[in-house]
Amino acid sequence: MKISDGQQDGEPVIVSKDFTSDWVLGLSRAGALFYAETDRRHRSYRTEIDLETGKAIGDPKPVGGAVLEGVLSPVWSPDGKSTAFVRMRPSPGVSTLVIRDEKGEDRELFSSMEFLRRSALRWDKEGQPLLVWGRGREKTGIFRIDQHSGESSLLLEGDYFGMGDWSSDGRYVYYRGTPDQCGILRRDTRSGEEETLHVAESSVRPLRLSRKGDLLFFSEKENADDPGQRRMLILSVENGETQRLGKLDQDLYLGFTSSQVVWAPDGKRIYLAVRRRSGSKGRRFEIAFTDIAEGDLGRTGLTSSDSITHLAIHPDGRQLAWTVSTRVDTPWVMEDFLNDD
Repeated sequence: MKISDGQQDGEPVIVSKDFTSDWVLGLSRAGALFYAETDRRHRSYRTEIDLETGKAIGDPKPVGGAVLEGVLSPVWSPDGKSTAFVRMRPSPGVSTLVIRDEKGEDRELFSSMEFLRRSALRWDKEGQPLLVWGRGREKTGIFRIDQHSGESSLLLEGDYFGMGDWSSDGRYVYYRGTPDQCGILRRDTRSGEEETLHVAESSVRPLRLSRKGDLLFFSEKENADDPGQRRMLILSVENGETQRLGKLDQDLYLGFTSSQVVWAPDGKRIYLAVRRRSGSKGRRFEIAFTDIAEGDLGRTGLTSSDSITHLAIHPDGRQLAWTVSTRVDTPWVMEDFLNDD
């Protein structure tokens, strides 16, 4: 759109229909466009955990074998013998599901759905199909994936379910209410019925179901007028009763997705991926934990300068896995972007 003497001169004109970047840095007087493309690089790790103290033992080891980049959302099968994870490819729509058996051999499956950065794998309680949030055939929602063929089927459509959690058999989905009606809702995927389990004065986040499926972890503001401090709670999905755990300090930030929380198999401890807002070293990410009986927040000793997500724990409770996501911004210039010709 041309500007003359500070006023619009003529109608806007489409310069390019193929330009997709949403981060424009600026234009030169010669008509060159400067912009940036943002990408995420994923690596996943695992380490042993001391059952008594909750602290990490030894140095973390990479998940994925020789291929380090692009490994996302590792999760153990219910019997602990197999591991599933997503291998993210550079091009969208061609990411693969990898099943690694107890011998360390991989089966790589091409699914008909697209795995997204927030895609969190969940094994079915019987260890058969995998449940995951993703996109397939122009529909976004929760999918079942056959671990033998890689074929996917839509269980429940809805973009907002990616911020929630679901039972291991896929019957119930738990998700947040709207900004006008804050709380926790549950939908029965068989009947389609929806019910409110908890009403809150402010938004709740994140939601994570226990291994048994009877308790749901979440956090909400300690004071509706104070956005900085949040309290941690667990909700009984049977009777709606809540139990208060500890507080999150104001310098700790806990995100929105269920993959940033994982319950210990015995239901006595919860691990959290948090971000420290301040400090002499800038933003730091770490894995903390809270014991249900005490409620105070402890530190595992696992830290990173990059975002930590996709927490998973071995059925024996002695191994913890997670994904580190690094943001990479690449600047570009497009010459003659505003060429009058």
